Amino acid sequence: MDGNAIAREVRAEWKARAEYLIAQGAQPGLAVIIVGSNPASSIYVRN
Repeated sequence: MDGNAIAREVRAEWKARAEYLIAQGAQPGLAVIIVGSNPASSIYVRN
């Protein structure tokens, strides 16, 4: 199994999806959902 080849395929697929969404007027983004109240998790997300 070639992990690099798989990673290239996954990146290409998600790039195509993002380009499609952008063409439709959407703005792709990234969100983080924190479950619980672990202070270390909050610090990690902020940085």
